[in-house]
Amino acid sequence: MSETNREGNTAMKLRTLARHARESVKNLGRNGWMTFASISAVTVALVLVGLFLTVMFNLNKIAGDIENNVEVRVYVDQSANKAQQQQLKNQLEKVHNVRSVTFQSKEKGLNNLLHSLGNDSSAFDNLKKENPLPNVFILKTSQPKETLQVAKEVKNYPHVSTVRLEKGQLKSCLNLLISPETSGLC
Repeated sequence: MSETNREGNTAMKLRTLARHARESVKNLGRNGWMTFASISAVTVALVLVGLFLTVMFNLNKIAGDIENNVEVRVYVDQSANKAQQQQLKNQLEKVHNVRSVTFQSKEKGLNNLLHSLGNDSSAFDNLKKENPLPNVFILKTSQPKETLQVAKEVKNYPHVSTVRLEKGQLKSCLNLLISPETSGLC
């Protein structure tokens, strides 16, 4: 008797489920505008969530790229010889919060400049004879927030002619990084 009761309950549940499905379809047809309104509301909500997530993922990617590309350029005095340049490199490597020090010769700097100009570089062909660019050490810091401090520290080192970083751009980029993080969006 218990087996029959179980089979009867299963059959009853399937019939009830089928009846609910039929009634749902009928009601969707009867209340067309309400159906349209509810589907539209759910669609708009999902689109807004998708757009918000897309914007946040892109902001995270941009912030990560900015954070990894912040650098200090230390221009070497033209009068410094190879030994003095190596001594400067050793000093720069010992600076607190400096992750890496990369040397860029003035020849490589000129080639990069001419390459970035593309077809317009032919106007600067005479620079290849007398290259006015200095040698450069490119410093990457362990934390982007430490870039200004590192730049201030190394500008008075011997054989350093100039230290460059885009201060306005750096500050706005750091603000872009800090704002979403502190608001809890990232």
